[in-house]
Amino acid sequence: MLLLGLELLGIAWLVLNPSPATPDGAVHSVSELLLDIGAPTWMASTTGWEYLLNVALFVPLGLQCALVWDMVWLEAWVIVGFLVSCGLEVTQYLWLDQRSATLTDVSSNTVGMFVGAAAGSVALGVFEARRARRRSAVLVYD
Repeated sequence: MLLLGLELLGIAWLVLNPSPATPDGAVHSVSELLLDIGAPTWMASTTGWEYLLNVALFVPLGLQCALVWDMVWLEAWVIVGFLVSCGLEVTQYLWLDQRSATLTDVSSNTVGMFVGAAAGSVALGVFEARRARRRSAVLVYD
């Protein structure tokens, strides 16, 4: 739960910070790094990296939510990710003049929540299958 709280605080700080310097800086740093190591221009696209970094921002949230609340369906986590992202973007639009609220951010955040929650669901399935195999092995050998 502590990690989940820290993840939420990190997202809130990054997304609700009035200055766009931190998120923009991260996107430009990745792009410049790729150009410096000789990557093609298309691979260093700031638009593409902004989308991927927004996805990456919500992956840990989806993963942790799926692991903590394992009885919640994957579809529900996607809806939660969409609603949280909409709330953040509306807040940026209404109260943070220097930030830009976009539907692309809502899309990428929702995709990140899905990827994380799907990974958590798969991990839980693997753990449960291993636990079931161990139980059946104990029953066979007792």
